[in-house]
Amino acid sequence: MVRTALFLAAAALSIAAWSAPGDMEIRSTATGGDIVVRTSARFAGAVVSIVYRGMEYIDVADHGRAMQSASSFDRLGECYNPTEAGNRDDGDRLRTTSRLLDARFGVGWLKTENDMAFWLLPGTDYGATCGTTPKVRRAVNSAERAGHLLRKRVAFVEGIPNLIEYEASFTVPNAHASATFEVVTGYMPVRFSRHWLFDMFKGELQDATRQGEQARPVILATPGGAHAMGVWSPGLPQNGGGYGRFEFPSVVKWNCVYREWDLRKGNTYRYLCYVAVGTLEEVKSALRQAAARIGSK
Repeated sequence: MVRTALFLAAAALSIAAWSAPGDMEIRSTATGGDIVVRTSARFAGAVVSIVYRGMEYIDVADHGRAMQSASSFDRLGECYNPTEAGNRDDGDRLRTTSRLLDARFGVGWLKTENDMAFWLLPGTDYGATCGTTPKVRRAVNSAERAGHLLRKRVAFVEGIPNLIEYEASFTVPNAHASATFEVVTGYMPVRFSRHWLFDMFKGELQDATRQGEQARPVILATPGGAHAMGVWSPGLPQNGGGYGRFEFPSVVKWNCVYREWDLRKGNTYRYLCYVAVGTLEEVKSALRQAAARIGSK
């Protein structure tokens, strides 16, 4: 009887550890199989996996990589950079400095609330200019967290099964002259090496020849176009930018970015981005369907 009780207790502990708050999964049945989106408590509820037709779309080597949200303020870049999944020192640890406050999900949707950790620990020497502020070279934040609240909702779009709606709301605890809200970024394996700019109205692709932000939605694909991921937002472009793509030695990424000025203490800023997965042609079609249904700027 004691042995049975111990076994049951151990099993319950194992299940609790595996399904901690923030460990969630949602699915959408699309052509060729289910699209499976997973989040992780280890990364404070950030999206750590999207699998479709046997392909993993997200690269999660550390707490800087995932499909996640972040913000930065006053042109300080990573020196004042609340980040959903955790801070740089969390690295590949099994914990995160970000604090998951709430996590829930239903059929085809999930929600989280997160007190984001600053990317750098207080006082960290950045070793370079912080953002575009030449005189600052160290982390500006004085704590690991400061009440930069992120509330996000991730949901499959009815009628477009390979399209994901990503809604993010950022509540800022203090006033700032400016902010960059990385509403969502996707870190992807380097095999997604073909990068495109997408003319939504003509349905045409153009080679993305430079890194950084631009006015057109970006799509990252495998060389043959069998697997791709793209992003579009009804409020972009903003001042000629908003869609970014970047290449690093071991990972590639895209992002959906908004900027604000004269931010007031306690205000909340809400944005929508749409992420499509599938073949290159399926991604193009899903993004165009989203624009036709929702309208575009």
